[in-house]
Amino acid sequence: MSEYIDKYVSLIMEYFQLCTNSEAIKTSEISNYIIGSGLTALDHIFSLSYSITKDLDASAKYVNRGNSYFHEYLDQLNRTGMIQSVDCTDIVKFVYSKTVSEIYAGKSTSILPLTQKQLISPHIVGTILWCSNTEISCLQRHEIAYLYLLPVLEFVVGSDVSPETLNVISDLQEWNPKMKYEDYVVLLAALVKYMKKITKDKTTIQQQNEAIRETRIYMITNWKHMSLAEIVECEGYKNIGDIILK
Repeated sequence: MSEYIDKYVSLIMEYFQLCTNSEAIKTSEISNYIIGSGLTALDHIFSLSYSITKDLDASAKYVNRGNSYFHEYLDQLNRTGMIQSVDCTDIVKFVYSKTVSEIYAGKSTSILPLTQKQLISPHIVGTILWCSNTEISCLQRHEIAYLYLLPVLEFVVGSDVSPETLNVISDLQEWNPKMKYEDYVVLLAALVKYMKKITKDKTTIQQQNEAIRETRIYMITNWKHMSLAEIVECEGYKNIGDIILK
């Protein structure tokens, strides 16, 4: 499982490196939407290719190919002055047309299903990288992937930490859709610290889920639509990280 996670994260990092250097993305007024669409497409390519091949190197090859096609398409739109009218659905269809058919070529059409833990990766990645937040730049999102994506995936996919833990972060994102990068990384650091603690304490998944349900009921009752600063003041916390840790 560790090798699967490492390969997955390394591919995400390569994608964000290209996004960070992309003139098309820098130019676009909907860069976060473009980045999110590409991320989803590459995740599907990785999951599909690994389901069929069970070969991480082959899966990485298809993802890298999709990554290249995605950015080539964007560059072409940018050169022709059409980047502002980009339709991400068209880009994703183009990327799939160049990769998915090749994944199936010469192989059985039957797919070996991934485990449930592997299948939750898109939800985890989508939550942590939070591509809909326009206050977080591409470079900052690259740093988030570098610092926090691997440890979170290792805890949730490769260990015994409930994915429901991410719902606390999702709630805070919903109530603070324009959260600043500086505040968000404090929450993520606290999340990783919390995951280490419950792993060390050998808390069962059932116990975790019960605690998370109680926490979310309290959050919705008392904090809904409050800013992070308001929550800290309301609860008498020392800092934003205490929202996760207390």
